[in-house]
Amino acid sequence: MALKLEGFEQKFCFAVPEGNIQLLAQLNEGLAIISLNGTYNLLYEKWFAPIFPKPQVAFSDLLKQLLFIIVPLLLFLMIFGVWYLRRLVTKRTYYLQLEIQQRKQVEKELQESHVLLANLARLVPGVVYQYRLYPDGRSAFPYASPGINTIYEVTPEEVREDATPVFGRLHPDDFTNVASSIQESAHTLATFYCEFRVNLPRQGLRWRWSQAQPERMADGGTLWYGIISDITDRKEAEEERKILQAIGPGR
Repeated sequence: MALKLEGFEQKFCFAVPEGNIQLLAQLNEGLAIISLNGTYNLLYEKWFAPIFPKPQVAFSDLLKQLLFIIVPLLLFLMIFGVWYLRRLVTKRTYYLQLEIQQRKQVEKELQESHVLLANLARLVPGVVYQYRLYPDGRSAFPYASPGINTIYEVTPEEVREDATPVFGRLHPDDFTNVASSIQESAHTLATFYCEFRVNLPRQGLRWRWSQAQPERMADGGTLWYGIISDITDRKEAEEERKILQAIGPGR
């Protein structure tokens, strides 16, 4: 007769004479004791393990168990990866749109500034300009108001990259004085002042006055901010006064 204890794995059975309840109780009590203190497992491994070897896990069963763990993990990683990429793309898209809006705003403000400067420059007699002298000796007018058409009879576009057409308008006797005044202002960063003559295709000989403030650039060149005005009438009046003074009163 065999009695299975609760929570006890019965790996073998034993028999007692029928009706011998006392012997059966003693055996069950003994099994319970050795099961609790671990002696049962030691005895089983020693005497019965060679007879009843532990079943080997099949490779297919092991693979199924691994897939049962790996597949959900891979699905979780894929879902997390998609979520993270979407979040990253959304974040970068937001900052890109913000940068585009800021750039458009800057461009709009810059355009408005150019319009304002152009409108104000039209009210100034002569020309408002920027003159750039590069370290290699090249020069240009990065900005010139429309008045340069009157002052030098050239367009702003013609001198934006190269100032040669302007220097070609200078009177030969004043060329050296203008060039040396530019070099001195570039060297000392002192305000540029100069009165000089120009020979223009339509207007002929005219007098000009220029004043500009220099600024040293990062490349070692110099940038002037200045104005040029027509002083022909004043110079002609001074010349007439000199002639009259030379003639003297009463002549």
